[in-house]
Amino acid sequence: MTRRNGKIGRLVAKQQQYRQRRFKRNIPPEAEQSAPPSTVINLSSSTLSDSEHSLLSKGLNFCPTPPTASIREEREALKTLRARKDIIIKPADKGSAAVVMGRQQYIDEAMRQLNNQTNYKPLDTDPTGIQNQVPNTAIIGTFDVSSLYTNIPQDEGIAACSSALAKSSHDSPPISDIVSLMNHVLTKNNFSFMGKNFLQVHGTAMGTRMAPSMACLFMSQLEQRMLASAPCRPWVWWRYIDDIFFIWTSDGSSLTAFINHINSFHRTIKFTTEYSTKDTHFLDVKVLKTDDGLITDLLVKPPDKHQYLHSTSCHPRHCKTSIAYSQALRLRRICSKDSDFIHHSQELKKHLVSRGHSSLAVHRAIQKVKARSRESVLSKRPV
Repeated sequence: MTRRNGKIGRLVAKQQQYRQRRFKRNIPPEAEQSAPPSTVINLSSSTLSDSEHSLLSKGLNFCPTPPTASIREEREALKTLRARKDIIIKPADKGSAAVVMGRQQYIDEAMRQLNNQTNYKPLDTDPTGIQNQVPNTAIIGTFDVSSLYTNIPQDEGIAACSSALAKSSHDSPPISDIVSLMNHVLTKNNFSFMGKNFLQVHGTAMGTRMAPSMACLFMSQLEQRMLASAPCRPWVWWRYIDDIFFIWTSDGSSLTAFINHINSFHRTIKFTTEYSTKDTHFLDVKVLKTDDGLITDLLVKPPDKHQYLHSTSCHPRHCKTSIAYSQALRLRRICSKDSDFIHHSQELKKHLVSRGHSSLAVHRAIQKVKARSRESVLSKRPV
């Protein structure tokens, strides 16, 4: 028994040593020294501790490694900085420095700029909050771009990206180098299928890393010109990549003319549409028009089998325990009526329990979300 216990102890010690070696940063001794003070610009009246200054000097994207004795101070400094309410930490407009400002100093500077009535004007209400302003005769619906990624002309996609980079005052790497790389990605997209080789000569593949960004920039420029030249425009036009939600307040014949306009505006970009005076769906949201305005509910599509990550999957524990809360939070944001939220959260609990998750843990996560108002989960976090 003693020999076996000793063997187990040696195995545990070896595992601990392996973990420490695995996450040890092989950094030259000179690189472990604190970065120059210029990498942290403290404009606040608060004093940073040495460990806080050292952590910020490594950049705002720095991620401390899993806990070992050598970097425990970094993790403690991270917790301290996140808990501090007296300072705001932001990246510098230019360069890679971290700027520390006092919270009130930050607010005062923001208000100084916002009080410039040449550039800004105060509003009494949020203009995007249109739920209770929709006319009873309005038409609600969606547009979908047919096969957007493969129908973007490569030259127009590159031009849209170049224009966006030029407007953003991008200087490094040179835009010409980025254009060359984009050309390489788009014109060298060859693949094989059933023993035959193919080359995509139009558009970009959906799996390409640059595809969503290029599609968004291309559609942004296209819709600006398309809407500006339309004989009649939608009251609301909200787009997410290739899906558009719209509200039409004119008559049906003008909507038909608008649909014909957008489908004849570009040689390869075409739109399909669904609309109604009662309801529509956009992404995972069902939108219904009532006498009191718009209400939203969760849209569950038939192919959805609710295959949430199983509790026995070899994922970090926090990945599994956060599923119930994050999914309940999604329901709280989507469902404008409490009764719909309660119904869908009960369904969520049933599906998660069937995937091996603790019924009590799921219940607690749902109750935690339920205690929050919908306004609070939809609003941006305060500065």
